[in-house]
Amino acid sequence: GLRAWQAVPPRERIERIRQLVVSIRGSTPHWADHLIREVGKPRGDAEGELAYGTALLDAVCAQYESDIEQGAGHIRLRPHGLVG
Repeated sequence: GLRAWQAVPPRERIERIRQLVVSIRGSTPHWADHLIREVGKPRGDAEGELAYGTALLDAVCAQYESDIEQGAGHIRLRPHGLVG
């Protein structure tokens, strides 16, 4: 769950997501078939959605990695209560 993911160091998170991307790209026909069956997408749309999703994950990983290198890899949310 979320707590387990929070315990994973940032660089390891990036590596895990990149491994997922490689896995998805390596089995695009399999995932496209699922999208076709479950959602009724045409093959081209299903493959395009997978390409878009994996490219987005690549971009997020690259940005997160850059943020870590610049010392901004952590966000801490602190509630402020009512602000009027």
